[in-house]
Amino acid sequence: MEGGATVGTLSAPQPYAALVVEIILTFFLVNTVLHAAVAGRASSFAGLAIGLTLTFAILAGGPMTGGSLNPARSFGPALFTKAMNPDVFDAANPFFYMIYFAGPIVGSALAVGLFKFLNSGDSPEEGAKKPPKKK
Repeated sequence: MEGGATVGTLSAPQPYAALVVEIILTFFLVNTVLHAAVAGRASSFAGLAIGLTLTFAILAGGPMTGGSLNPARSFGPALFTKAMNPDVFDAANPFFYMIYFAGPIVGSALAVGLFKFLNSGDSPEEGAKKPPKKK
């Protein structure tokens, strides 16, 4: 395996398992960003929470899938290394590429959906009329 390549032990032999790992890890990272930074629930510790989540995701997913969590992070090294060379991996299989493109997109979409569901009652909708004040 070439240095800097975003591949792991599950990438070629078990692409469905690698896809699930990428989905789960991306879900946790985006979920942490949304709840800690966007919703402001971590106040001044948002950066620490996001950083620790990213560190955990890379350490946990690195050996299995390369711990990409980002399609751009996968595509860039693949262009300049032999990571997606048919001699090294089954690059002719289009699903191999979907691990690193579809996985993070699906994981982040699930996190955003959960965030919107959990925060749907926090604030009134835009344009909603306020109830009249009682005298």
